[in-house]
Amino acid sequence: MAKRSIPKNAQARAALDFVSNLTLVGDASGQPFKPLPFQRDILSTIFGTLDAAGRRRINRVFLMLPRKQAKTYLVACVVLYWLLGRGLKGQQCLSIANDRAQAGLLFDMCRQMLAADDELSAVTEVIPSTKRITVQEAFSYYAALSTESTTKTGFNPSLVVVDEAQDITDGDLIKNITTGRTARDDYLTFFVGTAGKRKDTPFYAEYEYAKKWLAGVVENQNYFAWVYEATEDADWTDEKVWRATMPAYGKFCRAQAVREEFELAKEMPHKEQDFRQYLLNQWQIYADGAAKFCNDAPWMLNAGQPRSDGGEYFGGLDLASVNDTSSLVLFGRNSDGKFDVLPFVWVCEEQIAKRQTAQFDYDQWRRAGFLRVTPGGSQDQEVIARDIVELSNKYRIKKVAVDRWGTNWIAQALANSGLEVVGFGQGFQSMSPALKHLQKLILDGLLCHGGHPVLRWMVSNARVDSDAAGNIKLNKSKSDEKIDGVQSLAMAVGVQMDAATDVQFGVGRSVYEDGGLLVL
Repeated sequence: MAKRSIPKNAQARAALDFVSNLTLVGDASGQPFKPLPFQRDILSTIFGTLDAAGRRRINRVFLMLPRKQAKTYLVACVVLYWLLGRGLKGQQCLSIANDRAQAGLLFDMCRQMLAADDELSAVTEVIPSTKRITVQEAFSYYAALSTESTTKTGFNPSLVVVDEAQDITDGDLIKNITTGRTARDDYLTFFVGTAGKRKDTPFYAEYEYAKKWLAGVVENQNYFAWVYEATEDADWTDEKVWRATMPAYGKFCRAQAVREEFELAKEMPHKEQDFRQYLLNQWQIYADGAAKFCNDAPWMLNAGQPRSDGGEYFGGLDLASVNDTSSLVLFGRNSDGKFDVLPFVWVCEEQIAKRQTAQFDYDQWRRAGFLRVTPGGSQDQEVIARDIVELSNKYRIKKVAVDRWGTNWIAQALANSGLEVVGFGQGFQSMSPALKHLQKLILDGLLCHGGHPVLRWMVSNARVDSDAAGNIKLNKSKSDEKIDGVQSLAMAVGVQMDAATDVQFGVGRSVYEDGGLLVL
């Protein structure tokens, strides 16, 4: 896009004057809102770009900003100025978000900014139950909607904000609401979001259009886009790149907090993915959609030998569905204050000869004592159960965590032998706290796993999925190879956390409370 001048006419000044009289909330509560240069640019351009007749010209805006750049403040200013600052009646302002919680964030920001302004509070009525703000004398209102709302049609909006648009997949919803404004001469559709992980969203389609518009490939005098992103070839470790990508860096966005996130990202691949997506605004779209769990270097910094000096252990057991590997990992604090990691891995006999490559050699691992062999071509749970009972005679195993599904027989067998067996969910709710705590232990060098080669190989294979809230879980289908040892270790960490903190992370219940008994 060619270099341009930012509007400085009366309309632009009016918008800036209005928002400059608003009050910040949250940590900066009570302070006046002083727009940063990029915010002044956006507000002046939206409200001060005029056509030949002197009317506001831009009716569609795309804004892609990294997180922590005061997006919600900026959008709240647009909503409040549209609703109250322009002196127009009959305004219908809507915001759309993916869920009720997200929809409530923008509404709450508007509500709190109004509450801090006696003059604006006097002419508005705030209805939290319906997330609605009305200006009765002007017959105008603002309402925050979500994709969960039952009402999607019948609107005649003059302003539509599509908030955190990267999370919205329902393109029909946006069409239903925005097409209702065809009777309006003065209207605005405002897409706001951060880079995501999916291409099949309305926001990504709008992003592609914005990039073409910015490059001059398409022309549209009623459109405007701001895209703050690091290019694919940018050095993501360079603070100069951070400053160029995050326009509120060092202001609303604390530089020290970004540096702390960077230090984590250097060690944990999935954290690098998060850093690139949320702070550098780089789309993280992969064929398999998953990121590595841990690099080898930090893992091997924890290769000290386990002490096995009589402490208490917690176990995680992950079973193969038919053949190949099953793992039990014991996890417990030793007398040095670190945590022993004791892996035990079983493989069926027929897989030994089949699994020999340059990367791994089952027969060599078996001969070195790192693999235990069950007879035949499939996993023998009776052998595994017998081995675990023998291990319980050597180690003080307080609990063994198992997947809640498909483990009823071995769970019953272990329980009959006097072991306490607990079910452990494999989704975000249970796995995320355990995996994140495990990562912290790795980074702090608090594990002693002895460099166990099979577990090391499995760690190198492990991939994680993340959700919009930053929770993570292991993804078996997208991992390069076997990861059951990592799954087992995470479950063992999870039940140890449960015992140490007396907090329930979706664990701690008997497996039989969820799945019932399997009768053979």
